[in-house]
Amino acid sequence: MADTLPFWGPATGTLTAVGNVLTLNCPGSVGAVVSVNGTWTGDIVVYGSTDAPGLVQGLRIAYKSGIGSSGIATITGNGALIQKEIPVLTGGQRITVQAQSNFVGSVALTIIATASPSVIGISGPVHTAEEEAIRNAHGFTFNTGIQLVGAGQYLNVIIKNPSNSGVNLFFRRRYFFTDRVFADAPLTFAQLTNPVDPGLTFAQGSNLQTAPTASPAPMSNCTLAFNVSGTHIDTSPPTANPIQAIIDTQQPFIFDTERMIVPGASLGYYVAGVGTDGFIPQVEFLCNWYEEVTP
Repeated sequence: MADTLPFWGPATGTLTAVGNVLTLNCPGSVGAVVSVNGTWTGDIVVYGSTDAPGLVQGLRIAYKSGIGSSGIATITGNGALIQKEIPVLTGGQRITVQAQSNFVGSVALTIIATASPSVIGISGPVHTAEEEAIRNAHGFTFNTGIQLVGAGQYLNVIIKNPSNSGVNLFFRRRYFFTDRVFADAPLTFAQLTNPVDPGLTFAQGSNLQTAPTASPAPMSNCTLAFNVSGTHIDTSPPTANPIQAIIDTQQPFIFDTERMIVPGASLGYYVAGVGTDGFIPQVEFLCNWYEEVTP
């Protein structure tokens, strides 16, 4: 008679409010499957713990997009019915699924765990972090629209991550567009860490996932604002920020250094305008980012 592998569960329950949890104690398990069945908006997150009381917790990797999926710890609802099973890599003493601060709705859960893995790693094409973020409705975009920025004027942009967001913001590319021509002096810009907000009006970015009108994709935790002013934003105390030229004329200038903004921090840019012979250049700033739950 064949030996049977250890098996834990099922644990069953329903999350209906922020902070609700379902926990399965499964010491020595390797893999688990979480069944989700419900309609909600916002995030539920998979945690694990190496100690039985769960005093110290860490995120656990879940795979929800099938072959080629990179692991995440967050399962996001957009208001549509979701009925699926989520394989999870466990380890430690227990596994917990928790409703996060943006959760609204109801989802029934079942958790089982075994001593055998529920996920098999395959060497092959995988989604990048950005692609996976868009799949999970955690990718966003923002642009200033076309602004006239003449000599002595500045296009100011501030990107804020609220201290209570619970996510890190990952910015991969920032784009500057202009119709400046070679006959003009080059446009320049500066990047600032934690600039002083001069009283701008902030708004959220747009989700990169196109969803039905009846169940729109969630808004960003990040807030952004811009203005055109005779004064550029700065830090406190003021700092000497490296000034960089936007060299390409009438072509997008791409700033490709990856930046992460943690909760409570902000990032700023200003573009210094130019203008000769009555010409005032048009300038636009665009950025894309994705959000990841903080560990």
